[in-house]
Amino acid sequence: MAMKLIRRESVVRHNPDARVPVTPEDHIQHMTDISSARFKYLQNSIVKELGSSDFQVDVHQAIKTSLFFVNFSVGQPPVPQFTIMDTGSSLLWIQCHPCKHCSSNHMIHPVFNPALSSTFVECSCDDRFCRYAPNGHCSSNKCVYEQVYISGTGSKGVLAKERLTFTTPNGNTVVTQPIAFGCGHENGEQLESEFTGILGLGAKPTSLAVQLGSKFSYCIGDLANKNYGYNQLVLGEDADILGDPTPIEFETENGIYYMNLEGISVGDRQLNIEPVVFKRRGSRTGVILDTGTLYTWLADIAYRELYNEIKSILDPKLER
Repeated sequence: MAMKLIRRESVVRHNPDARVPVTPEDHIQHMTDISSARFKYLQNSIVKELGSSDFQVDVHQAIKTSLFFVNFSVGQPPVPQFTIMDTGSSLLWIQCHPCKHCSSNHMIHPVFNPALSSTFVECSCDDRFCRYAPNGHCSSNKCVYEQVYISGTGSKGVLAKERLTFTTPNGNTVVTQPIAFGCGHENGEQLESEFTGILGLGAKPTSLAVQLGSKFSYCIGDLANKNYGYNQLVLGEDADILGDPTPIEFETENGIYYMNLEGISVGDRQLNIEPVVFKRRGSRTGVILDTGTLYTWLADIAYRELYNEIKSILDPKLER
């Protein structure tokens, strides 16, 4: 099953109050802020449940971190959704009625109303997915979840099952079996107006990728062109490995993907960085693959080597 990926910058903003970076400097600062928030979220998610105020970064910046959106529909009759693709979390959640902090006046699509869907079913407390949902627990005989980002609530609601409808790039329609997802009744107060939820593709059992066959791939063809229309996400048996593969490790406990970075070269020169710097040796080590992070973050010893090499090349040619 293949779906078109929609780049954030190609979306027309419907919220007149949305903060939009104007100058290149504003855009760089905006990307730095949200990438920093995302990096701290991933660090914390490895070693403990979030919800503390260790990092003073608001939910708005924590969630505004992805470059790509995915379109699909939920329920019967199908209700369109517009979600962020995120390999750093493992739950698909969407905004649902009754909903707090849903920016319905500016959203592209209406908020999903489960009462109007003939295929909506809430998960029971003894459903196996309830054990794997973020902060999943039983309340009033319902399985409830709480997906937390940096220092506040990303989404709270009930865990449920629904059929998803995808439109493939060639125009075909694919309807899935009932998929466990989060029906969010209380969501981040400052969610971006364009999107309706988060499409989690991590390695936990609640992940959409795991539920649809434990295989997925995505292809980004052109990052320079915001209107490039052939970026794709593929779920299920059609996901193939092309090119030169590198091993990826993961743990179902945190659902995060780790990749094997061996070293860094600038031009023909291999930088003097010991491979152990990138190896996974315990919590807060290793290199994470995450579609929700805009920048590449490096351990300080690796960053300094890269910085000094680039500086030595550019200083004779460019004035700071």
